[in-house]
Amino acid sequence: RSRSDTRLERTEKTDGR
Repeated sequence: RSRSDTRLERTEKTDGR
């Protein structure tokens, strides 16, 4: 996984979606 992918995952979790 790329670092950007991890960042996107964290953003999604924060969004609560």
